[in-house]
Amino acid sequence: MKLSAEIVEFIRGSDHKVLATYGDDGVNVIPLSMVTVDEEHIVICDCFMDKTRNNVRQDPRVALAFWKGFDGVQVKGTIVYESEGDRFGHHADKLKEEHPDRQLCGVLVFTPEKLYDLAPKNAGKQLA
Repeated sequence: MKLSAEIVEFIRGSDHKVLATYGDDGVNVIPLSMVTVDEEHIVICDCFMDKTRNNVRQDPRVALAFWKGFDGVQVKGTIVYESEGDRFGHHADKLKEEHPDRQLCGVLVFTPEKLYDLAPKNAGKQLA
């Protein structure tokens, strides 16, 4: 599934971003700060996500939520964890510029499969 330009811009401008994973300890939800998005992938930088990293290796099916005010979207799909390669190198260089005190462990490359509305009037409605 490709994300529309409108959804890509909404995700980029969202005030709040969270990732939900599932593993041996059950559900794990974390806030996100370093997220890039295009129509095919959402890439999340991992600097200190031990439980999340372990969870996505066990079960790559995850959910992301993005919202601003009362508007929001939930995206369900799968994650591939990368700790080397061109995409990892690109994000490692970018991280050094923006947050020199952090060390990139890997990038979580999310492929969207389903999109849902989180706005109160349409909460749970599948958009794509």
